[in-house]
Amino acid sequence: MTTSLAELDVLALDCQATSGSAADGHLLEVGWSAVRAGDAGGVVESRVLALPEGALVSDRVRRVTGITEAELEAGVPVASVWSELSAAARSLGRDGPCPTVIHFSRFEEPFLRRLHQNESEPFPFRIFCTHEIARRLLPELPRRGLRALAGYFGHSVPETRRVSHHVTATVAVWRETLAVLEREHDIHTLEDLEAWSKTPVRTGQRRSYPMSPTKLAGLPDEPGVYRMTRQNGDVLYVGKATSLRQRVRTYFQKSTKHPEHILEMLSQAVDIELTVTGSAAEAALEETDQIKAYAPPYNKALREADRTLVFADATLTRFSDGSDRKHRCGPLPSSPMLLALAAAAAGEAPSSPTGAIAVPERYAPTEATLDKGLALFRERLGARSLAALGASLWLDRQRAEDEPPELTLKLQYDEGVERWSPESVASR
Repeated sequence: MTTSLAELDVLALDCQATSGSAADGHLLEVGWSAVRAGDAGGVVESRVLALPEGALVSDRVRRVTGITEAELEAGVPVASVWSELSAAARSLGRDGPCPTVIHFSRFEEPFLRRLHQNESEPFPFRIFCTHEIARRLLPELPRRGLRALAGYFGHSVPETRRVSHHVTATVAVWRETLAVLEREHDIHTLEDLEAWSKTPVRTGQRRSYPMSPTKLAGLPDEPGVYRMTRQNGDVLYVGKATSLRQRVRTYFQKSTKHPEHILEMLSQAVDIELTVTGSAAEAALEETDQIKAYAPPYNKALREADRTLVFADATLTRFSDGSDRKHRCGPLPSSPMLLALAAAAAGEAPSSPTGAIAVPERYAPTEATLDKGLALFRERLGARSLAALGASLWLDRQRAEDEPPELTLKLQYDEGVERWSPESVASR
């Protein structure tokens, strides 16, 4: 029987686990929502699961997911959660497996099949992966992770990876992609979608950004602050520039190598707002005030919680709340990067190790790789001070005409999963 996508009831599902592989990891949290045709959206159910005896949750997973110790202690038995989830699938898929929407199902499906392995009934899910749909639908978009794709369609996703947020975002992405598929590819039925999903992915596409080139025309060659915004008006990022024209255009040059979180941001940005200032110094002050006001998700170092100002000595390794004869460099933002680098240079353990490389926690290396990379950094620093190293890097940056002003993260990513090494940590 032909099934209309407009009349299709689906189950939206998301999981978090202790690791990326079902072979050596355990499900940590499961969320789902029955999405019925014509409804604004169903209630999201979420459960933190009880872990097997001896199973551990790394500090990094705790930070990324925001799951607390109390939630883990009150975890629901896996069998009970599977029973609830199976019942939800049966209620929607009365004539067979339930149409189930998952973003990046390559992660979730092995865990779900492991839960089902002792069941006599058929696997209850007929999975549709919105990531795979997006690979065919938007091959030129820089990033198609859930946060990037939801933002591309004008929906925000909180930073912590809770399944309730991800299920809501998956529903939004599913509905938006169905509208595009119908409008641009004449896909109206489940059978149409399954056939189209088997078509080859177009590879080698030139990267294309949602930001229209007309938005970049006529930018002033003056100092100021720029704000990248997504479709729903949210401010994604605030930056300062000596020349707004030159700085903003570096984001969209083919030769520019961006950190992963900037590519994710650029996958969502559709507009740019400007504040012209009288000088670069005024732009720097205005930037901090605007970051405080908007709390943009892709600004890390100068958010409200990180805006304590300090003064440093000439080596940038000793700090004071006020200026004196020994501490005359500043004021400087007391950022995790500055403090972690100072500790690393002094041979001490940084209180915020990932702050030393200034990347979001979800893209951080393992603790062992980070430790080796910081040790390699200290070895290369040798007797030089951080100030001397900074001067050297600044001169190198001036010689690299095609590079953006900030240091770039030169790593290989597979849809947001990075491959770090001690060498890349030290270089960063």
